[in-house]
Formats: sequence, structure tokens, C-alpha cells
Amino acid sequence: MALIKRVAILGGTGAQGSSVVRNLSKAGTFEITVPTRNPSSAEAQAVGALSNVKLLQADYLTEAGIRSILANQDGVYFNMNSFAVTEPSVYFWTFRAYEIAVQSGLKLFILPGSINRYKAHGYKEEFRNAHGAISGRLSDWLSSQPTDILPWSILYGGVYAEMLWTLLKPRVRDDGVYEFAAPIGDGNIPFIPLEDYGARVRWIFEHPEAAIGKKLDWGLLYTSYKDLVQAFEETTGKQAVFKDLTQDEWFDRLRVIRAPETKFPDSGLSDDDTTFTWRRTFGAWWNYWKYNDHTRDPKREKEAEAYANEVYPTRLKSIKEWMVANKYTGTR
Repeated sequence: MALIKRVAILGGTGAQGSSVVRNLSKAGTFEITVPTRNPSSAEAQAVGALSNVKLLQADYLTEAGIRSILANQDGVYFNMNSFAVTEPSVYFWTFRAYEIAVQSGLKLFILPGSINRYKAHGYKEEFRNAHGAISGRLSDWLSSQPTDILPWSILYGGVYAEMLWTLLKPRVRDDGVYEFAAPIGDGNIPFIPLEDYGARVRWIFEHPEAAIGKKLDWGLLYTSYKDLVQAFEETTGKQAVFKDLTQDEWFDRLRVIRAPETKFPDSGLSDDDTTFTWRRTFGAWWNYWKYNDHTRDPKREKEAEAYANEVYPTRLKSIKEWMVANKYTGTR
């Protein structure tokens, strides 16, 4: 297969995308284009200062913007922000970008995706959320497209381990005990360090022949809250407990960050039935993890872990290793 050299990274100023840009920049072999609506923003300026990175003022929610982003590129990492863009727009512009990528002669189209957990649970409404349903549906769609027209890869992800500093951060009780609280029961979360996205995308662009037509889910860190508490205590020497909440209790705690009845994503209108509330979308999100065993495939996970160890031997292999590497203390 022809060399992948010129690449466009959509979402390159965000948390996930900036990890991708940093890793590609370190490689020193790529010409990286990062589209942004606001090149003067602090996030854009930070990635724009990296070696071999060019900022492009463009909007991926317009035909002209997509064409300018994909012009003269070998590959694209197509990561739309479904936390900010409504569901119909994500579908339409992903489909349209795929068509324009074919017209533009791209050699590789990488989509960050996921298991379609909503479908796996029989399309029960309590498992339909915004981000997960979009990601799962688009993964199903792209996996049915022919690779001879446009080679593609789907990169399965998980929950950012860095969320343990934000939404999943423990609170310190009056007795000094760290309380990790969530409506998850005996379920488990597939964590992934943000830096892993960069390492994995770089590997795909460097080894496209090994990734075309595949769904890659390199060794996610499936972690129960019992395991999370144990890793925290062993890492920090601090006492911690897990408190299994109801969803109503968890959303009551969320109010200090976001009112549960506000619209999701942020651009959604109050009368738009294609949007959700934060309560509804994160309620389904928690149902994913509480009943995660229903969608897990132990054989596939073992194969993915072995493959990850082979091609990415320096990766962090447990949430405990992530805590050690990041000097995690439960607070910032």
C-alpha cells in the first residue's frame, strides 16, 4: 500500500485529537493538518506550535469546509464531537465526508468507534444515549463499506481514564476516606488513557496494510469499582470505599457540575426530539457499564490484549499502572 504521509485530524484541538496530533508530530514523518473554526484559540495555538502541524481554518459542518480539509490528503482521522454536535448532523456529515474522501482519493479513513451496545441490548430505550449510539451505529455502517473504494479502519475506544479527575473523581468524606460512587453495581468500565489514542492512530497510519477493514480494540482496561478502589489504595496508601448509588442519587451529585435536565449536546434546541437531557444520556451510559458483561467477548478481548502487547508494548496495562504513571491522588 502507498505511504500515508499527509493526514488531517478532525477534532485535533480536543482532548482525544490533541493526543493524536502530538503522537504524529513526534514521529516526524507526517504532514499534519488540523482544521479549526478558531485558529487563534489557546487549544489551536498549542497544537499549531508542534512540529509538522498546520492549522486550517475550516468548518467540518459545511461542504466547502469538508472539501478543503480533505483536499490533497492521504488519510484522515474523522472524529466529530457528538458532545457538541447534534445526532443528525453527526450522521450526515460523516456520510458526506466519506463520499468526499472517496472523491478526493484518500488512502485511509479512520473512524473512532465502539461496540453498538444499544443494538446488543435489543434496542431497549434505557440503553440509548447520544455519544454511544452514534458511535456504534457509525461503526456498523462503516464496517459494511467496501475497502477497495476507500480503505477504512475503525478504532474502538473506551472511557477516558482522565475522567477519574473530573466526572468520576472520588469525594473525600469527613473521616478522610475517599469515596468512589457510581450507579454501576458489579459492572465494569473499559478505561483507556488519552495518550493511547495517539499511539494507536500513529500505528495505524504507519501500518495501514495491517489495519484496513478492521475494528481495532487494543487492550482496553476493563475495571470494576472494586478493582478501582483496590488500585487506588495500593497506589496512594489512602483508604477508599465504593458506594453503589442509584441513578437519581448520582445525578443529584452531578448538579454541582451540570443540571441533569439541561439539553445534550449543548447545541440542541429545547424542542428538538433528536436531543437528550444529560440525565437521559448519562443514565444510558451508566446502564452500559452496569450491564457491560452482556456485550463483552472474552475471546476477542484476549486476542486484542495480546495484539496490543505485541505492537504497543509500552502501553499501560491496568488502571493501577495508569494511576502510578500519572501520580494519581484522587484530587488535582
